[in-house]
Amino acid sequence: MSVIDTIYDGVINGDKQTWLFLIAIYTLLCGLISLIVQIRILNWAETPGTLVQSQVGTWSPSVSADEVDFYANVRYNYTAADTVYEGHRLSPWTVIVSTNLRFILRWQMKGITHLSTDEVMVFYKPSNPKKSYLIKLGKIGIAFTVGMVFFPMIYLLFGGSRFLF
Repeated sequence: MSVIDTIYDGVINGDKQTWLFLIAIYTLLCGLISLIVQIRILNWAETPGTLVQSQVGTWSPSVSADEVDFYANVRYNYTAADTVYEGHRLSPWTVIVSTNLRFILRWQMKGITHLSTDEVMVFYKPSNPKKSYLIKLGKIGIAFTVGMVFFPMIYLLFGGSRFLF
């Protein structure tokens, strides 16, 4: 029986180890893509910009107050290659939280590098200056992503070995 047949049979029969194996593969792929993107962002250019808006905004309408989701709503202007752009991305990681976790968004917005009262540092992609962020991930963010990639690998090597060997 081939590996694909074994995985297919496990999925059809609801085998927990098969599902965990597939989740580990998915997490590994997402983590590797995220890690590559984060490393590429480290080389982005930076320029001063003007912060137009910085607040915690509501993500979706809801019926009751405890069902509201929140996100960091930012707007800023910056100049790159003699062209003025308007940006709206805070960080490569989009964070959406519930009512009780809004403090996470306020904490995340403290990562904005303020040059003066309304002037901020903007990080933009030199080959596509329309794409920009106010926060460039640091060592902790990249370490988190490495961990996200590392732990599924451990499972795949040891726990999911019946599919690989």
